[in-house]
Amino acid sequence: DAADLAVRSAEEAVGLADVAEVDATSAALARVILARALILAHRTDDARTHVERALVEAQAARSPGLEVEALTTAAFLAELEGDRDVATQRLGSALRLAKSERDLAAELRAHYALASLHYYNGDIEGSLPVLKAAVARATESGLRWSSHGVELRLLHAIALYLTGDLDGSLQAAEMF
Repeated sequence: DAADLAVRSAEEAVGLADVAEVDATSAALARVILARALILAHRTDDARTHVERALVEAQAARSPGLEVEALTTAAFLAELEGDRDVATQRLGSALRLAKSERDLAAELRAHYALASLHYYNGDIEGSLPVLKAAVARATESGLRWSSHGVELRLLHAIALYLTGDLDGSLQAAEMF
């Protein structure tokens, strides 16, 4: 029932945004949330429509952080539909945009999503360069202990372990 409730609430938010003519950023955010709720409810066709519109709205609103969220959601949808190439392209776009806008939180989210795409589709080796770059970025930016910094380090340690690099795994998991 949680998925249906999330869809109904998000549909209501989108409806209010359309009727009340709220700012473009809020409307795009409501649409991204609706797309995610529809994915959760296994309504991918509906989700595709909303995520593409959210992407256009986020670009029009000049909201790079929200555009990264829309791109990440679109990538997840592409992955669910079996199109890893499109998912990779969308996540690459999200990562480049976040970097260009110097939005560290969005950048780390995009890194994590790209690494996860490789890792959870069985390409553990392919996740390693993404994870290495992401962990370095989290460390150099001072966000090593942020939620995304910790998640990146954990996934990096596990990926190294699974590829047989036990020393690297221990080093990646090391805490101060």
